[in-house]
Amino acid sequence: MVGVGLSSCSLVLALIEAGYSGEIVMLEQADVVNTNKTWCYWSDKHMPRYLSPLVSKRWRHWRVAETKQSVSNNEHGYHCIKAADFFNYCFERFANHGKVTMLFNKAVDDIVVGTSTVTVRSDDFSITATHGFDSRPPPPTNVDRGSLLQCFTGAWVESTKPIFCPQTAHLMADIKTVGDAIEFIYILPLSRREALIEVTQFSPKAKSLQHLQQMTLEVLDTFGLSSEDVTGWEGGILPMTTHIDPTIVKQKGSNTSNQCRNIGIRGNCIRAATGYAFSQIQQDSQRIARQITGQKIATYEEKKISLNAGLYTWLDSIFLMALTQRPELAPEVFKRMARGTTGEQFARFMTERASVLDLLKVIGSMPKRAFVRAAWETMRWNRR
Repeated sequence: MVGVGLSSCSLVLALIEAGYSGEIVMLEQADVVNTNKTWCYWSDKHMPRYLSPLVSKRWRHWRVAETKQSVSNNEHGYHCIKAADFFNYCFERFANHGKVTMLFNKAVDDIVVGTSTVTVRSDDFSITATHGFDSRPPPPTNVDRGSLLQCFTGAWVESTKPIFCPQTAHLMADIKTVGDAIEFIYILPLSRREALIEVTQFSPKAKSLQHLQQMTLEVLDTFGLSSEDVTGWEGGILPMTTHIDPTIVKQKGSNTSNQCRNIGIRGNCIRAATGYAFSQIQQDSQRIARQITGQKIATYEEKKISLNAGLYTWLDSIFLMALTQRPELAPEVFKRMARGTTGEQFARFMTERASVLDLLKVIGSMPKRAFVRAAWETMRWNRR
């Protein structure tokens, strides 16, 4: 495993759960794992059961562009897991397993794929394995036409007064267009006094995280908070594109030289139109683990997801093209989507489990002329 992060640790957990008995080596360039992250997703139903105790908060209610949506129970709601809790659990499981070795301060210079092995090399080491997985995130560069970057900086805050409503997550508050970027505020209230407050921009160009941090402090001021109330910072730049092309691991026992695969965001386990990745990474990890251990490769539900992948890629490419062509439409687009769907329909669409009726609801809520033009432009662009 190249990299120690969400995707590599999720895969190791899945391998342990699947009964894998071989040695696992994880190589990380940094000296420690980055715990300044928060991951969110909808619905516990299709998640590994061992993740449930790690959830910091579940919301049955959320707001998108000022429209409130709800689901019938917490299981189908919006979930939050802190990276520190996730990695603490992973490292304890790895230690108990006894066959997982994590090496930090180990930068990989080269990956050589043979007919049945993968070798990772640097100046001071060379390791050969039957399978290799590269989870290093792609560098944040400006993107192609019809793609965006999700740039965000968030502050974890603790207020001396009960100022938050912990029952409702604000996923897209105060959404607006700033030049060629789409900007909104993201608020996850864990209690009446604790919350994560982020400033997010969807932009064709990478934004300065330092500038976004200053903007976040200005948002905190509107809550009567200051830098003294900040307990931690997180931020990053995520690709919003359908143009990532992962390498695929072949089935166990196949005669192939393709023994190495990109995983995580590098392996396209991210929803292009939203930047959500946690659910897809878990599903991908489960599939790979079953594959390597010779178990059933795909359940009926996963086959259904696989068949739908092309549809969602197409829908996301049109959605992103529309936003890049007409960013000023973004506030109205997200308002229409939230108003035109129930909480359950919205959650199923965001997790790529929408029914035909759900899809019709979402598509029917979009501005027709702008999205027909975007669809035409997407087809032209893909033919190049």
